[in-house]
Amino acid sequence: LHHACNGPGLSVLCFMRHDILEYFSVYGTALSMWVSLMALADFDEPKRSTLVMFGVLTIAVRIYHDRWGYGVYSGPIGTAILIIAAKWLQKMKEKKGLYPDKSVYTQQIGPGLCFGALALMLRFFFE
Repeated sequence: LHHACNGPGLSVLCFMRHDILEYFSVYGTALSMWVSLMALADFDEPKRSTLVMFGVLTIAVRIYHDRWGYGVYSGPIGTAILIIAAKWLQKMKEKKGLYPDKSVYTQQIGPGLCFGALALMLRFFFE
């Protein structure tokens, strides 16, 4: 709705203030990245819910503070990558081998990182 309200002739869709729509547009983007990365980490239920709620609250505060800063996206992405790396290193230590399999790195994680970096670059290019 935030982007639709910026266009001409669509003012009927603007049922909230522009800054509120803008806040939730940025919040939804950052939160979807956080939740997707936490799903990739594959935690059991009590820990997964705790980490997701931690992200929900910290992202909300960060976006309220400065919704156009680079920390809005780099903070959740960096934190999630550190959490995933710690979890995977723990699994590698237990398994005494590569975790997950090599094919996961080449077919899923590599392309995912490339497309994620491209998406962030395009987002900041078009702003």
